[in-house]
Amino acid sequence: MFFDHLASIIQKQKSVFLLAVLIIGAGVIIGATDTELGLSTLENVEQQLQDMDPLNFPLVFNVIVTNNIGIAVEAWVTGFFVVPTLVLGVESIGVPFGIYLNPAIIDPELTFITFSSFGLLELIAMVFAVAAGLTIPKIYLQLIRERKLKGLTEALRDGVVLVAYSTITLIISGLLEAFLILTASIDPSLSFAVLILGALGTLIYFRSFFRAIKSATTSKDKVEKTFVF
Repeated sequence: MFFDHLASIIQKQKSVFLLAVLIIGAGVIIGATDTELGLSTLENVEQQLQDMDPLNFPLVFNVIVTNNIGIAVEAWVTGFFVVPTLVLGVESIGVPFGIYLNPAIIDPELTFITFSSFGLLELIAMVFAVAAGLTIPKIYLQLIRERKLKGLTEALRDGVVLVAYSTITLIISGLLEAFLILTASIDPSLSFAVLILGALGTLIYFRSFFRAIKSATTSKDKVEKTFVF
């Protein structure tokens, strides 16, 4: 299954994933509560999109995916230096998502459309990316605590896999976002079809994801019980 390998990594790196969620969550809270910062962030996003022809699907898709994957890869690579990944997770990932929860900045209807079509996929992809970046600092902590460097190869391998899952998910979310922009420019009523497609895709994605997590957890529990007996 598509998520099996990812689920096994999450089982190994639970603390890393929890920290990634907390880091991005902190940024979301800041973006949702700091209206001035949120407006500034929105202005930067709009400047990136203003020169694009919304009917030029390949260009829009390329800009969206290139930008998002660039952030994801940066979140992983900067993990070697620890602090940049933390800052990136808050400023470049959390805050932009947070502004959608601030009705003074984004219309609630647009927030609903965004998260129900492609937003949740993009968000989970960024969690994977930040988690990938945090696998390296975890090794640093082990080095300090145990005075021995171990698990670096495994951490690097897990990071590559997490970035791969992040990239695939960002391509899917990018396709949905680009189609949403295209259809809204042609005929807003067509956006409803993309919204439904995105909602179904998101539902299937997360249903499969959580099933894999549950299966991995059950398998781990069985192995632990076997060892106990």
